[in-house]
Amino acid sequence: MDRLARRPFPAQREAVQAFTRLLLDAGEPAVVLNAEMGTGKTIMAIAAGALMHDAGCRRTLVLSPPHLVYKWRREIKATTPDARVWILNGPDTLQKLFALRALRAVPELRRTNGSSG
Repeated sequence: MDRLARRPFPAQREAVQAFTRLLLDAGEPAVVLNAEMGTGKTIMAIAAGALMHDAGCRRTLVLSPPHLVYKWRREIKATTPDARVWILNGPDTLQKLFALRALRAVPELRRTNGSSG
């Protein structure tokens, strides 16, 4: 979490570490972060997403009410500036999902040293 542009407070870090351990180490399929308003659930979720990415999970899906979608994008970019964020909201959502799916299928380029063989 030290690489994040905005870092969680110590109690928030403990919560993030606890639920990412459940997901990564214990193999739980899901966790629920339930906390009072103003306790930093957004930063904790973003920090967890960053930790999960570092552990090899390449995508994190955030579901939010429509009026908070752009707030989430701002918060993610302020915390992890190198994150790629797609907004899947509106009538073109299905096309965007297909485009994202196609990106996953693109093979990585391999460099060669110029030798044949």
